[in-house]
This record gives sequence, structure tokens and C-alpha cells, in this order.
Amino acid sequence: MKDFRGYAVENRARMASGDLATEVVKKALDTFGALHAGLRTNHAELRGLVPALQPHPLPVRVLLLLEEDPPPRPTATGHMSTASKFKAATYLKLRGEILDLLQGKLKPFRVDAGLYCCADVPASAGWTANAQR
Repeated sequence: MKDFRGYAVENRARMASGDLATEVVKKALDTFGALHAGLRTNHAELRGLVPALQPHPLPVRVLLLLEEDPPPRPTATGHMSTASKFKAATYLKLRGEILDLLQGKLKPFRVDAGLYCCADVPASAGWTANAQR
């Protein structure tokens, strides 16, 4: 989970350059590697995870919960200033680019990726998340 609320300006370059996606992929692969190493060495703390590491028909998913300041929304009359429209479009564009990078970098490992904020985790996921400050 990454909480960028209140830090949009500071994190914009990290998000636009792909550094955030690279960081998430690296952490996911490091986690998979550590779990497999623990499995191979029969590490006591990881024994309970052995069934999850065996070949399994369910896909593996890496999910990034990215909390940001919400994009501008139209007023009650449906109006948005040009600056607000640009901000909202940029917000959606960056999120789409980050998801595309995650999916592309994880595809060779047959790992799927998802990008949500706590408020938009789909009910079909079977879990929820709450962002707290």
C-alpha cells in the first residue's frame, strides 16, 4: 500500500517515470523469492505458507493499493474548470500507465496485477481495505 495523499507534487515524477511500478514489482518478486527460499530451507515460520507456494490453479495477483488525493469532481451543476478537467484526466492517465507497467513487468512471471484505492476495491475481490490517517 502506498499512501500519497497530500504529497501529489512530490510523488508525481516517481509515478510518471515508472519508478513506482518498478518498486512494487521488485518488492513482489523479492517476497516471492523469500517465500520460495523459506520453503526450500524448510523455515519453521514459513511452513504454513507451503500450500500457497505449491503449483495451484488459482492465479497469483499483485495488488497495489494507491491512495492519492481524489481527482477533482464536477460541481452539482456538472461544471468543471479546464484546470480541474486536466487534473482529473492526468490522474486517470497516470493510474492507467502505472497499471500497464505493473502488468507488463509481471507478465513474464505469469503474475497478474491490479491497481485500486481503498474506496474502489471491487466486491468480487472478497476483501475490503480502509485508508486511515
